[in-house]
Amino acid sequence: MADFGQYRGDVFALRRGADTLTSIKADFLAVQRDFQQEVAQYNGWYGIDDDFANSTGPQYEKNRESCLSALATTVKIVGGLIDANLEQIKAVEQPQSDALDDINSVGLPTDTGSGTDSGRR
Repeated sequence: MADFGQYRGDVFALRRGADTLTSIKADFLAVQRDFQQEVAQYNGWYGIDDDFANSTGPQYEKNRESCLSALATTVKIVGGLIDANLEQIKAVEQPQSDALDDINSVGLPTDTGSGTDSGRR
């Protein structure tokens, strides 16, 4: 978030988001697997080489493939969101890490978050 020329990010919220997206991806993978197992039971249900099979079979197969494709695409999209979320975390953490490295390289003490030093002498 930008605020008066500063950039701030809530790493904990970003991590929660990544965890939630990972869970959603796992759910979609389970749906994909279950769908494949379920429809496999009905292969050829429309018959073989008769009028009904010739008129129904191709459309059924097209619809089945469309469903499988939509599920696979959804898994890829959620995976992409997870990757983007992890990149956001890096973008928030990297400047702090770089600044601490720079401070340490010149031998200045760093605030470890204890809040005991006001900076005044």
